[in-house]
Amino acid sequence: NLCAFVIGPGTQVIARRLLDKVKHHHIKIIATDGNFAYNEAIPRNIKHLVTKTCLVESFNARLRHYIPCLHRRSMYYAKTRRAIERDVFLWVNRQELLIRYV
Repeated sequence: NLCAFVIGPGTQVIARRLLDKVKHHHIKIIATDGNFAYNEAIPRNIKHLVTKTCLVESFNARLRHYIPCLHRRSMYYAKTRRAIERDVFLWVNRQELLIRYV
């Protein structure tokens, strides 16, 4: 399940921002694509698994399909990062509701 997301480049600042969002979940294992930013940002007491990115990429493809501002070559664009975050948040919560009640 997705518990948090951050929109931005794959830097240590973004990785730390994401870790700050999920620290109250008491996560014991994190799986990433092996980006150097995650390697440096993840605390030593959390197990770090480097995996293939097929699940993340399939999730990104679905996001690009359903959220207009993430389409490639789109006329629609978001004016602020907050607008994109709001759209992604609403879409993720809608997907979780659909999964629960199907």
